[in-house]
Order: sequence, then C-alpha cells, then structure tokens
Amino acid sequence: MNLRKHVSLNINIRGNGQSATLAINDRCKSLMGEGKKIYNFGLGQSPFPVPMPVVNALKLYAHEKDYLPAKGLPALKEAVAGFHKAKDNVDANPENVLVGPGSK
Repeated sequence: MNLRKHVSLNINIRGNGQSATLAINDRCKSLMGEGKKIYNFGLGQSPFPVPMPVVNALKLYAHEKDYLPAKGLPALKEAVAGFHKAKDNVDANPENVLVGPGSK
C-alpha cells in the first residue's frame, strides 16, 4: 500500500528557503558542536522574568479563551492607526490595520 500523499504547494512559495533565523540557529549549534565559542544574541525563549503586571493580567483574563475576531480587535486596530497618525503623520485607516500573532 502506498501511503505517500501528494502535496501541492502554491507556486509563490515553492522556492522559499529556510527561515533566516532558523538557519542562523542551526549554524550556531553547528559551530558550538565544533567547540567554537558563540555569543547567541537571539532571544528565542526570553531569559528575563515575566513582569508581574503581565502575570497578574494573565491571571485576571485566563478565563477569556474565545477566539478573537479574525480581522483583529477594533479597539486595538484604532489604537494602532491613531499611533501612526500621531507619530508618523500617516492617515491610517483602522480597517487597513492587520494585527497578527507573534513576531516572526
């Protein structure tokens, strides 16, 4: 029985290589494996403790488990647009603001 499944990738991403951050992490591990001293400035998991106001807010809202709106929280989108209007003099429309998870 053939268990291989045909996977079709969008042509726009077929040529994408490995993430640069993952590639540098692999390179660092390789160099460390060779006994070289490496100063790794990539955070990955933060070495800093989570600030107590954040811990307390997480505890307070831990029961809020529902998915957020796919387009983002309207108040957050308005705040981001307002920030860029004030700081960058950009006429930002909250409807054109995309807030996504993560930093990568």
